[in-house]
Amino acid sequence: MELKRLEVGQVLLIISTDTGTKRDFHSFVAATTHKLIKEEDDGSGTYRFWLEVGARS
Repeated sequence: MELKRLEVGQVLLIISTDTGTKRDFHSFVAATTHKLIKEEDDGSGTYRFWLEVGARS
């Protein structure tokens, strides 16, 4: 997983066409130290999420 390669504070851009991704990312960040800093829906079925890496336990 690319997230494990990043340092704390770095931002990962995730691009998805899965309609469940929005729900999944909100649940994921609620259960981790990562932060969802931005999300976009371009209206054509493509979703973009910017995830800031949080501290590792």
